[in-house]
Amino acid sequence: MMAAKSNPTISVSIDKDVKVLLDKYAKEIDLTLSRFARNLIYVSIDSYALKLFTKSGATKLVVPFRAMLDSIPAYKEKIDKKIAYDAENSVTISVAIDADIKEELEKIADEVGLPLKTFARNLIYVALDDFKLLRKVGVIRLAVSFRDFMDKFQNYEFQNNKRFLATK
Repeated sequence: MMAAKSNPTISVSIDKDVKVLLDKYAKEIDLTLSRFARNLIYVSIDSYALKLFTKSGATKLVVPFRAMLDSIPAYKEKIDKKIAYDAENSVTISVAIDADIKEELEKIADEVGLPLKTFARNLIYVALDDFKLLRKVGVIRLAVSFRDFMDKFQNYEFQNNKRFLATK
């Protein structure tokens, strides 16, 4: 018997109020917090815009562009007030991801000059915004209903196959 392959885990610091939202939405769609955060990361990393951004080489422009903006005091002050990360108001969550996804995350994070944990947090935040919008218009409820239907259908098929094999 082969041992189960374990996925690498990354630790991501998020704001406490974002964790409350993640917990709420994960429970609502019957997922663990870690699985929900993982799905948000996967959706973000698989987005067409991010793929286009990385394939075009635009990620290599992020670091010099950020340095240029940081050299403008008025701009830096405005940005710091708007999106500053409050480490004192944060919690750390662990997210298990596939090794190939972790490699892709590390590569892009390195290209844009961010630590992996910060990049993963940004992906979660962006996908969470999308999730909230899709939830608001009812798409999430529809997707969960479809997932539950498929789970029941697969379970039904499995049970019928077991009964069929038992009669042979």
